[in-house]
Amino acid sequence: MPDAPATSTTHSGDDMRKEDLQEEEELSKFFEHGCGCSDNCYALFSHSYIKTYRCDIQAMAKPVQEIAIMSQMAATSTMGGLSTGNHRRQKERKRQFFTFMHQGHKICRVTFQKLHACGKNRFEEIIKNDRMNGLIPRVHGNAPNHALTYDDILRVVAFIRNYAEVHGISLPGRIPGMKSYENKKFLPCSTSKRQVYLEYAESCEGLYVKACAETTFNMLWRRYLPYIE
Repeated sequence: MPDAPATSTTHSGDDMRKEDLQEEEELSKFFEHGCGCSDNCYALFSHSYIKTYRCDIQAMAKPVQEIAIMSQMAATSTMGGLSTGNHRRQKERKRQFFTFMHQGHKICRVTFQKLHACGKNRFEEIIKNDRMNGLIPRVHGNAPNHALTYDDILRVVAFIRNYAEVHGISLPGRIPGMKSYENKKFLPCSTSKRQVYLEYAESCEGLYVKACAETTFNMLWRRYLPYIE
């Protein structure tokens, strides 16, 4: 049988407050000084958006974080071929070049790193590993106990999706002003997200695995299953 996925634990209140303050201070400095590029691409995103996106990234285990980063970089990378500069003689590229994109916007490396909560040294190691090993996450030491594993994410998403299949109500027809109405599912008014979480936590006990925190559960719901309300 495969090993049980890593379990998650909660921080103490003091630790969480300290982390929140450090995160807020870092983002405040970023918005005060900017990203440094000529386009000021950091201004494309609000403070609250970057904060939420970073929170979602940081909730994942580091290998999952790095796969997400490498996947986005691979989608817009250029390897080989001819340079696209205004030189008379185009030169053949010998290295891999990255164009950083987010939400359809071209951004600089600094903003990309800030969005993904990835420092300069770690980012360089990710690029180095990508060039040597391809789309394979680096091998780390012991992961923190609160980090989400890929199996943790799948378990939450599968539970919410199955719950909606059993208890959800699909829209009978088009509603003016609502896009993608065909995929919308609504839970009964008597059912709250907290109730769904408690049933998820109970199911985890039956599987002898640790349930993720309620805030993480809601974050995954919002990110992967926004059509279930």
